[in-house]
Amino acid sequence: MKRDLGADIKALKGGAAAGGLGAGLAAFFGARLVPGGPAALARLGFEEAVREADLVITGEGRFDETSFYGKAPAEAARLARKWNKPAVLVCGSCALKDPGRLREAGFIGVVALDALFSREMLFARPACALERAVRLQLAGLLGAP
Repeated sequence: MKRDLGADIKALKGGAAAGGLGAGLAAFFGARLVPGGPAALARLGFEEAVREADLVITGEGRFDETSFYGKAPAEAARLARKWNKPAVLVCGSCALKDPGRLREAGFIGVVALDALFSREMLFARPACALERAVRLQLAGLLGAP
């Protein structure tokens, strides 16, 4: 791309995300790359919703170290912390080596579905598993009614 288009995308931050789509858009169309999570949440007016909320629940399929960099769940936790609102992460799996990072990011709790249910259950009845897991976690965090 550098030779043909004059676009040096090798060091383009975020250019490899989504299979390199961002780098291609930048090279061919001059697109400006921004972190997706903050951009999407801003577009949705998420901060206003957080200000009015009592609790923020956000999620991701697999939460790992990369989730802290430009993805929606970390941005949701940042906004929750900004407005002094509790935030809970719901994920299919949590692959953090240091779970303390979740608290540092502003989460008061995490619901990792794979830690609670078998893979078979998660694939056979995902909505049921999600509802049960969130109810259990929130009861533990907020005190059972």
